[in-house]
Amino acid sequence: QKANLESERSFYLKENAAIIKTINDIRSNPQEVQRIAREKYKMKKDNEDIYVITKVAPKENH
Repeated sequence: QKANLESERSFYLKENAAIIKTINDIRSNPQEVQRIAREKYKMKKDNEDIYVITKVAPKENH
């Protein structure tokens, strides 16, 4: 159980560091807000189009 808790702690420390980096990036770079809005929430400017590209699983040959 101790090893499991240490593994979880390590995971959450890495997650926390990534979140802190994102917050610092947002605070220091206004373009980062736009990037996140575009990538995560599929937001766009009025004069832009968005194309969502998805992967399709290959068909099996019978």
